[in-house]
Amino acid sequence: MIRTHPDVADVAVYGVPHPRWGEVVHAAVVLAPGAQVSPRQLMLFLRGRIADYKVPVGYRFVDSLPRNPTGKVLRRVLRTEDRGGAASYHRRPRAPPASSPDRPDAQMIGHRPPDTSPGVGVDQDGEVAEPCPGAQVGGR
Repeated sequence: MIRTHPDVADVAVYGVPHPRWGEVVHAAVVLAPGAQVSPRQLMLFLRGRIADYKVPVGYRFVDSLPRNPTGKVLRRVLRTEDRGGAASYHRRPRAPPASSPDRPDAQMIGHRPPDTSPGVGVDQDGEVAEPCPGAQVGGR
């Protein structure tokens, strides 16, 4: 969708690890010759065209995208380069709610967040409970 912007020549979208959300979306953008566009302009361009969670939170403007011999974009190279903090952020993922144990100021004594892995639960004592024998784990 970013590629439809008139100032964008090429783009690659990839996930970057995030401690709370698992992954967040980032974009490496190659601008058209002589074009000038900001990350905010790209973000506003995407609003209303795609779902909010699909709009990249980080943008990096590059001269070219790394590709393999067959022409496929090497997203793993982009992820590795992005860990150096080169992306330009224009919005952050929402902060956890005030009652969340991930917030340092939360006043929740004895609270342990449940494990959200498929087939794993938490019993009354807050201990991880193993799935029942024969339970279908991760299936639909």
